[in-house]
Amino acid sequence: LLLTVRTPLTELFYRYPIPILSTGSPSRMLSLLAISLAVLTGLGWDTLSKNPKTFLRAAGIGACILIAGWVAALLLSSQTSERSMFLATAVFVVGLLAIIFVPKKLQAPVMTMVLVTELAFAFLKFNPFVPRTFVFPPHPLWEFLGLRSQIDRFWGYGTAQIPTNISTLYRVQSPDGIDPLNLKTYNQFIQMSHQGTLAREFTRTTRSDAFVAPGYGKNDLPQNQTRLRVLDALGVRYIIDRVENGATAITFPPDRFTPVWKDTGWTVFENTKAAPRYFLTHQFISYATMEEFERTFFSPDFNPSDTVLILSQNQLPPMQSDPSKEIKLLRYEPTRVTLEAKTKTPQLLYLSDADDGNWRASVDGMTSPILRANWAFRGVLVPAGTHRVEFTYLPGSFIAGLVVSGLTFVLGALLRQRLL
Repeated sequence: LLLTVRTPLTELFYRYPIPILSTGSPSRMLSLLAISLAVLTGLGWDTLSKNPKTFLRAAGIGACILIAGWVAALLLSSQTSERSMFLATAVFVVGLLAIIFVPKKLQAPVMTMVLVTELAFAFLKFNPFVPRTFVFPPHPLWEFLGLRSQIDRFWGYGTAQIPTNISTLYRVQSPDGIDPLNLKTYNQFIQMSHQGTLAREFTRTTRSDAFVAPGYGKNDLPQNQTRLRVLDALGVRYIIDRVENGATAITFPPDRFTPVWKDTGWTVFENTKAAPRYFLTHQFISYATMEEFERTFFSPDFNPSDTVLILSQNQLPPMQSDPSKEIKLLRYEPTRVTLEAKTKTPQLLYLSDADDGNWRASVDGMTSPILRANWAFRGVLVPAGTHRVEFTYLPGSFIAGLVVSGLTFVLGALLRQRLL
């Protein structure tokens, strides 16, 4: 509990990059406190079962204090919601205290029923099955992006900046992310939008957050050319603007941005120079160092819509242009992406989705290596002809977990059988 409150000791403790602890909020350690209290509760309940008289006096005093507090709260509170909350809590606590007087054989089942009922009541308030409208009501902006963007990404400029991971709830694509979805190589790439360099080190903020450099005002968007190049390469097709930004034709020049939707202070511009989220190409450039990648990526001659940067250690064969090539998206899911490629010559298939080393690629069912493209994303060599290319997310840790869980289950069953 002391590690979750702000004291000179905890400030000193969290100042150092301790694995796991330093990457999240100290308040999340309350889960450890909850587990500890649950263990102590179990021990206390066993002691109570063996000698109830030891705890009856303390339980009685505690019950009187709680009941007096709740009665006072119910009488003094004028808010219906507060009265309902106090009443529900009082019923729950009184129910737990009443279990003490239930016959011992029924204590465990009755307590289980009370706890399950209370947890179910809380669970129904926030879980994946509750309609999103309870917390995230519908909005015309999300309806437009949901129908128009498909897998094209969007980004909010200035006061139109969208908090990270909200897009997941509305099932639209955003380049920003936080915590579990934060990959090192992707974080390095997206931080180039700030000063045009890949991140060499990570701070307490950048270890948790990966987001395009924010901007505001009339001139900030066009002046930051590194951010525009990153947005283009990420396939950010739609830029959201708010009337408070004071944007003009200088902010969104017509040769790059086309307004496609307006409603109650919101405007959505289509970025006509955004690269496709996936494409076939014969053009690639090799790089060997971070500095070389940065220099080539931000070169005026580099076009992220038809050229891909590949690490020099990947030996790719020379490829020829094929104007008739076609690529079609068949399925796009969180753990599986399927595309169909038609080409007369071997081509490089590029997908601007991050690769963390746990994705598997196959061409017509045959395993194919994934090439790290544009520093953080996926590329696969596709031979001439019509082929089905599939990316599947299958972490090695998941397979290892299945094996360990299976062995543990078998071992536990054998030990139980032997003990019986």
